[in-house]
Amino acid sequence: MPVPDFQTMMLPFLRFAQDHSEISTRDVVPFLANYYNLSEDDIAEQIPSGYQTKLSNRVSWIFAHLQKAGLIEKTRRGFYKITDRGKEILAQNPEKITLKTLKQFPEYSDFYK
Repeated sequence: MPVPDFQTMMLPFLRFAQDHSEISTRDVVPFLANYYNLSEDDIAEQIPSGYQTKLSNRVSWIFAHLQKAGLIEKTRRGFYKITDRGKEILAQNPEKITLKTLKQFPEYSDFYK
């Protein structure tokens, strides 16, 4: 299976964050690789620049978008935790989280513009 797009991975990412007091890329990348049953080749696939793996790059996008929407917050450099807003979204038992989901929050909508 190829590495899913970042929107596809947002819901399992947020659920993972809910289960941990604090998360970082080092925590999330192996979780998502396992969650999506990615092969070693999938995990090692680089973005065109060659500076980062596709999976790590997409995790970075998830961190950025969820933080701008207020679903996670930075606790220290490179570490995040789920917010009350993030927990509220999960309590609604969504089928997925997409950019459209995030646009309901004014600060994300302002960021997206």
